[in-house]
Amino acid sequence: MLDIVTVTCKKDKLDMIRQAKSIDKCLDGVRHWVIINDITQNKLPYDTKNWYASLSPLYVNNELRIMPIPFTHKDGGYMTQQLCKLWIWQLIQADYMILDSKSFFLKPCDITTDWNHINGGCGYVGNYEKLYNGKFIKTIETYSEKLKLKTNYEQLAMGVPFIFKNDVMKSVDNWDDLLRFFHADENNEPNITPSEFLLYSILSKNPKHSGPISRHHLLMPEHSWADWEHALTTWKKPEILVGSIHRGWIAKLTQSELTIVNTWLANQGF
Repeated sequence: MLDIVTVTCKKDKLDMIRQAKSIDKCLDGVRHWVIINDITQNKLPYDTKNWYASLSPLYVNNELRIMPIPFTHKDGGYMTQQLCKLWIWQLIQADYMILDSKSFFLKPCDITTDWNHINGGCGYVGNYEKLYNGKFIKTIETYSEKLKLKTNYEQLAMGVPFIFKNDVMKSVDNWDDLLRFFHADENNEPNITPSEFLLYSILSKNPKHSGPISRHHLLMPEHSWADWEHALTTWKKPEILVGSIHRGWIAKLTQSELTIVNTWLANQGF
C-alpha cells in the first residue's frame, strides 16, 4: 500500500475535505495519514474524533489514518508540522509522499508510476546561495555539520508533492537523536530557518534534478483573480496531476469570483 502524509490544522479543514475527495476520486489503494497539528488550551493534543467523522466517509477506495501530533513545541505549529513529516517515517518505513492541506489531485493517476522518475523530493534541485535570498545558507551548514557531511548548497527545492524515500530515511542511525536536534531550535543558532525538506535533501547526500514534477501551485496569496484562467488551462495539461489553492488567495476573492471557483470545484467532484 502506498502512503501519503498531510499535516493539517482546524483552519484547513475545508481544504482537507477537498483533498480527501480528490484522493478517493483519483487514487486507488493508498493509505492517507492525516496528522492534526493543533493543541488545546491546556496544551494537549487535539481530539481527532470530529475529524474522523468528517473525513472517513470520503475514503471508499483508500485507507484513512488520523492521529494527533505526537509532541508539542514552543514555536507551535510551524515546527511541529515539520517534525511530524520526519517522525512519521518510523511508522511507515517505506517511501511516502508529503502533501500540503491545500493540495488536491486533478485526475486519476498512479503514485508509483507517475512519480517513479522522482528520486526524492519534488524533482528539482536549486542553488540555495541564490534561492530565497540566501535565507537557508546557515540551515544547510548546520545540518551538514550535524550529519558530518560536506556542505553543498545545491539541494532539493522545497515544494509538494515531496517524496521521502525509504532508503534515505533508514540511513539514519539514531532518529531520536536527530529529531531532538531538529526540535531544539537548531542548536540555538539564531540564523537557522528550520526545514524538514532540506534535512532530507542533505541526508540524501547527492540530490539530483529529476523533474518535471506533476504539480501546479499557482494560486497563492500573491496571485490575483487574473491568474484563475491560467490555472485552469495549466491544470488541464496531462502532466499536471496535482493542483493547489491557498486560502490566502481565496480570502481576496469577491463573492462573484468565489461562486465561480466553488462551481468549478463542485463540477470536479470536490
